[in-house]
Amino acid sequence: FSQDSLNCRLLATTGNVGDSYGLGIKDDYALVAGITGVRIIDISNIYSTSVVYDTALYGLNRAFISGDIGYIAANWGILIYDLTDMLNPKLITLYPTSEVIETIFVNEDIAYLGTLNYAFIVLDVSDPKYPNEIARVAQGIDDVWEFDVKDTLLFVASEDTGLKIFDISNPAELNEIGSI
Repeated sequence: FSQDSLNCRLLATTGNVGDSYGLGIKDDYALVAGITGVRIIDISNIYSTSVVYDTALYGLNRAFISGDIGYIAANWGILIYDLTDMLNPKLITLYPTSEVIETIFVNEDIAYLGTLNYAFIVLDVSDPKYPNEIARVAQGIDDVWEFDVKDTLLFVASEDTGLKIFDISNPAELNEIGSI
């Protein structure tokens, strides 16, 4: 750790944007998902930030940006946005689920959806307008809160079952290779 990392200070705030559960950054903008909506905040001047897009939606959890596509996990599925123009995002599709989606992580064209009281769902999002479920992991893991990928390994953090590791060389046929 550097000495500076121990001396953090608040640089700015952007009024009341409500509860913020998810965040993705693209260029000079932050995509924020919260219990009351989707917001895009201009962060080009960190000392003078402003909300440039705000829409009221309820039950949102996490946000993830991959290229020009924004993904938002919700209590009722996922929202997929075209973020080519951050001042005018376009909803591409809403993918409904019967599970509460707590988190989302996208690696190349594969989205991993972490659920509450279940495990996780794997979607092919190569065509963001038509996500396609290709796998579910329903046994031995519950309450998934976070994902990350290294090479062909998917690391899954679960509230109830700890850290699980899956081989994702074939995302349609996940293979658990370890747990910590």
